[in-house]
Amino acid sequence: MNYLENYIINSIYTQFYRISINFNIKMNLRNIIFSLLIIFSTVSAKPSIKTTTKEVTSTVGTESYDNFIGYQATYLSAITYCPEKSVKNWDCHWCNNVSDFTIIETFWDEFTSTFCYFGQLSDKYENTNSNTNTYKKYVLAFEGSQDLKDAKIDLNYSKLVPYKNHPSAKVHGGIWTAYKSIQDEIYNLIKNHYVDDLLVVGHSLGGALATLASLDLVEVLGIPYVRMISLGAPRVGNLQYAVLYDSKVEEYYRLTHGHDPIVQLPYRMMGFHHIGHEIFYPTDSLSYIECLEGENPRCSNSVARDRSNFTDHGYYLNIKLVGCGSNDYEPEMYQYRDPSDC
Repeated sequence: MNYLENYIINSIYTQFYRISINFNIKMNLRNIIFSLLIIFSTVSAKPSIKTTTKEVTSTVGTESYDNFIGYQATYLSAITYCPEKSVKNWDCHWCNNVSDFTIIETFWDEFTSTFCYFGQLSDKYENTNSNTNTYKKYVLAFEGSQDLKDAKIDLNYSKLVPYKNHPSAKVHGGIWTAYKSIQDEIYNLIKNHYVDDLLVVGHSLGGALATLASLDLVEVLGIPYVRMISLGAPRVGNLQYAVLYDSKVEEYYRLTHGHDPIVQLPYRMMGFHHIGHEIFYPTDSLSYIECLEGENPRCSNSVARDRSNFTDHGYYLNIKLVGCGSNDYEPEMYQYRDPSDC
């Protein structure tokens, strides 16, 4: 990002905090900002970064990941965009696609506009005697960008802050603040339910929150098994954070789709670096490429910036995530969460 681009974005960002203006004007400014980001992402040269991580050859398909895992994470993530009341009652547009799920709690922090839900999912499997058993695991799902305050968190790209007691590992300051706003509630809930198997999911900003939460919960609560699946998530931290994450979280997948521009942000030249285990869907088909290291040029980094497409951000595995499946929702725009829905 050159000086002019950085000046324009920082100037607009500052005005969001300093000036009180009506909601319609805020929404228009926010849409302009997102347009500027996409324009900048198409004209800025993709920077190179030297890493000490080992290059791993990409493979088409693996035994560890399959589309069933992807579908499950996509539906669970799409549900976060539905009205909170319908999530609590588990009668939302997408809820019927996740059977055998028991909702336990929802969280909503008004200041940071952070929403997530927590529940228990029953998976059926066959044991060695060919009998069908039910295995229960817990799910923590984070909502992505859907209103003005989310946009402010998304746009605060320039601030990398130290990650807890790992001084060399740094994370996005705005997203870390959003996660910490509901961190204590999540700690208490997981302790009270003696969680030993947890799936953490999220789309867009929710995917970034899921990334932060999964590592934090492994380190602080020592949950024996944590799986994280993000969809269309931006870069969360620097290279040292990505290395730390890979050493602590046993299983994780970072799903990307086509020309999704959000996965290209924040820029690598600003010190950010993706975590690994990318599952890249180049088109709307269900074929994918797995790249085990974070910035592999065969996955989403292979996409030219001048072909960025917000529709690819709104759809994963041919499922419309944002807008709770509404046909009136346009993926190019972000919607405001009406407090009356909660």
